[in-house]
Amino acid sequence: MKIIVLAFSLIAITGCSTPNPHSSATNAVYEQVTTGMTRAQVYALLGPPRSVRPGGDVDHCKSAIWGIPHNSHGWGRWTVHFDGDTVSDVSTAHATASFSASR
Repeated sequence: MKIIVLAFSLIAITGCSTPNPHSSATNAVYEQVTTGMTRAQVYALLGPPRSVRPGGDVDHCKSAIWGIPHNSHGWGRWTVHFDGDTVSDVSTAHATASFSASR
């Protein structure tokens, strides 16, 4: 019986994962990211990105992507575009939309 309870507990814990393990990366924090900020400022606010483009170079990427917490429609993403080490554009794409809305 203890094994069954433990198994259900583990399933419940893993089912509550977030796309960004950085606990302070909330929608309110993401809204603070603006053009002109440095890469270091963005990473300090949001933590490390989920992925970067081109891949493999977090410190020199042209865009960095963070996950938006899921809802009933799935995952979304926050994308920050860099020109050198400065934010040039910020966009978001929700799982329910097939486009990226620039701010």
